[in-house]
Amino acid sequence: MIAYNHHLYAETQYSFYGTDKIYQLDAATGGLLETFDRGITVTSCGVSVIDDGKLYSGDLIHNKVHITQLARNTHPEGWDGAFNDGNYMNAGLNPIAVDILMSVIN
Repeated sequence: MIAYNHHLYAETQYSFYGTDKIYQLDAATGGLLETFDRGITVTSCGVSVIDDGKLYSGDLIHNKVHITQLARNTHPEGWDGAFNDGNYMNAGLNPIAVDILMSVIN
């Protein structure tokens, strides 16, 4: 799972029972907030990455990177980026990013 902006994101890959999904969970409660069906089967040996409000997922079957939009307004002036100050556990916090319903970019 990847932490971003008070949420946890988990994704299924190479499903034998249908298409792969991305799950958005509330980091504080563990409650399921959204399930996004990609509509395809994806497989990767690497961990996905979140940057600029987008989830980047490698896909060995289709030989590409799938990009899923998670938030908008993600680069405010003065924001340190996804990794912030390594001395604090604030990775992925972006106080003015606006969460949106997940959507495929490519």
